[in-house]
Amino acid sequence: MKVFIFGAGASFGYADSKTGLGMPLARNFFETFHKLSISDDRNVLHGFLIHEAARRVGVPLGDADLQTKWAEKYWVKWNLDIEVFATEIERQLSLISSGENNDVMEVMHYTKAYDELIFLFASVMNEIQNGEINQAYLCLARKIDKDDLLITFNWDTMLDRALSATGQWHVDDGYGVQFKKIYRDGWTNPQSLNSKNSLLKLHGSTNWLMPYRTFHLALHERNFANIGVDPKDRILYAYESTKSPYETWEGRYKGGYEPFSYYYYPPNIPIDTPKVSGRSLVSINAMPHLKEYGKVSLNPEMQEAMPLIIPPIQNKEYGILGGILDDIWYKAGKSIITCDEVIFIGYSFPVTDVRSWKMMDDALKFRERPLKITIVNPYPGDLKDRLEERYGDMIEVSVQYMGFTEFISDY
Repeated sequence: MKVFIFGAGASFGYADSKTGLGMPLARNFFETFHKLSISDDRNVLHGFLIHEAARRVGVPLGDADLQTKWAEKYWVKWNLDIEVFATEIERQLSLISSGENNDVMEVMHYTKAYDELIFLFASVMNEIQNGEINQAYLCLARKIDKDDLLITFNWDTMLDRALSATGQWHVDDGYGVQFKKIYRDGWTNPQSLNSKNSLLKLHGSTNWLMPYRTFHLALHERNFANIGVDPKDRILYAYESTKSPYETWEGRYKGGYEPFSYYYYPPNIPIDTPKVSGRSLVSINAMPHLKEYGKVSLNPEMQEAMPLIIPPIQNKEYGILGGILDDIWYKAGKSIITCDEVIFIGYSFPVTDVRSWKMMDDALKFRERPLKITIVNPYPGDLKDRLEERYGDMIEVSVQYMGFTEFISDY
């Protein structure tokens, strides 16, 4: 059994997007966003991200006129490593959570900036992956053996779509997680379809949907806006495709997207909320673009959704939805114990990925023989040396100095 582990480099080479752009890396995320048509779409919300960008260069949050002037002149060419940017926003929310920052204006600013960030990550991925099926992923999907396992740190769904195109992998049971429902031109119940392989997405996916989640003012932490949702419940939904417009926030559906991709607003999800004194609980949804903090909804059976993705920040929320991502990480680690080979494709194993290193540490302790590791990367840097320095004779490392497409064609 082989385990394939994909990083950003695997999707980076995709060249068949309708946008003509490739998947961004952390260092050019905003540069890529500015080139997309969604950057001029008023319904694609990023006003508070603009304010935060202006603040970072010295424009005070409360000076609306100066912020507007800065945005008109500089925003369209502003760029900063997205991991640095996201981590700073998360750090400010941590200060708010700890009670160190109670400034109402900043609470609102960072709450909405963080929410916009989640949607913007997903939106950029959706725009770029909206094209022909990634041929490298499709070639891989057709060649791998039944017992091979696929693990990815990427949120995009290019690999998912390629697997689905083979007819031997299904959203219903192919992710290693249980969904409440799956959207296929309407909400349907998942089935047991015996997918050929499992795809474990350690940082979530743009097409995994959960109830809207934002910063809870009373609890001083991120929580679900729907007060009838228990944070420990595994209320996870999946989006696959649609032929007709779906119900979404303020009817802002937009078509023209391939399967596994959608416009900025995902479909509303069906949630069964508890009853209190014979009446449904009123849900309060704090959408990031509202002038007011929340909007009262009297229809608790359908709620606005947001993608379940773990942004590139220091304090990652793996315990969300009752630890559903923790289970995925456990399965990934267990596979490394028993597999014959691990193939890293476009993944550099950065020193900051503490959980990834721990997963390898724990797995190698239980192996009965050295682990064969193949690194597929035209520019692998010092990854081979770092792995050998850390694990010694517990591993056998080789490097394929080539890109993903070239490697798969020869595989």
